[in-house]
Amino acid sequence: MPTTAAKITYFDTQLTGFMLEVTRTGSATYYLRYRDKAGRIRQVRLGRTTALNVDEARENARILKSKVLMGFDVQEHVEKIKQMPTFAEFVRDHYLPHARNTKRSWEYDKARIDDKMMRLWGNKLMSEFTPADLIQFQNNLLGQGLKPGTVNRNMALVKHLFHLAERWEIIGRAPTKNISPLADHGARERFLTLAELERLLTTLEQCQSPIVPDIIRLVTVN
Repeated sequence: MPTTAAKITYFDTQLTGFMLEVTRTGSATYYLRYRDKAGRIRQVRLGRTTALNVDEARENARILKSKVLMGFDVQEHVEKIKQMPTFAEFVRDHYLPHARNTKRSWEYDKARIDDKMMRLWGNKLMSEFTPADLIQFQNNLLGQGLKPGTVNRNMALVKHLFHLAERWEIIGRAPTKNISPLADHGARERFLTLAELERLLTTLEQCQSPIVPDIIRLVTVN
């Protein structure tokens, strides 16, 4: 049943509290009206008709209503989303101030974030990241021709960022968990030649430390 006002509201007969609000300009938005734990009437926006059809909106409202009955605070959830920083805001307001005080290499971190992450993720909310986003980022770095060792160093910084966001309770769970580093087959193992070993031992005779020469001899001569 519609109400007569600047905005016309249509209440659904199939689901109590589910409604459609239409403005004079013709834009239409789905809402759910409900009572919170304190008995206060609340209203939450579900989305515009351009993004959801009526069946999708009604199903979303039904799910949300069931969560309300189980004690879920919709309004608190909405407010938390509004306050959720973007990746760029998190780096600027949280990570860099922390890094300046705790890491000598913070400028190197900033350069890597600006170069590899900011254009891709700057406007993305911290709560929107999924493991798939980070795996795609890892694959993109490989596609740029970076070696696995370099990719792993970039991913280590990504993991550090999201683990801090979780520790500081900005996000609920870091999406980096269970993402493994790439196998790095670029590392080489090489043994000293006899001539190189003899030069090493000669140099050790001139070492001022009483311990280091003995340790080197132990691991190379035996």
